[in-house]
Amino acid sequence: GISKTKTMCDNGRLELKPSPLDTFNSDIGLLKCLRTSIERHGDLNGSPSTIRGECKYHDTSAFMKGGGSWITNFQPLVAAAIYARYGGSGGTVYDSSAGWGGRLLGARLAGVRKYIACEPCEATI
Repeated sequence: GISKTKTMCDNGRLELKPSPLDTFNSDIGLLKCLRTSIERHGDLNGSPSTIRGECKYHDTSAFMKGGGSWITNFQPLVAAAIYARYGGSGGTVYDSSAGWGGRLLGARLAGVRKYIACEPCEATI
């Protein structure tokens, strides 16, 4: 079967969007990935890692509306590195879009003293 990814729309409802594999297997989706690989990354060879990354962010529609698997969990180790560099242990973090908790875990790993978060999307809570 075709796998789909849940994505938040502008109207606040969850919709099913094509998976990265669906995007790769679609002529239109792959074309969009190749185009952005060249335009954003300067990758004229279409390296596998660049194409893989771009397939996460596109859909299979003929219009440039984006969408693929846009929602991802923020990697906790990346968040921890950012917090450690800019806030240090014992600092305070305000997260205006808490999402699925990746940055919260990163804050814990970095020793952040106070983590304040809100989530504008009620479907995420």
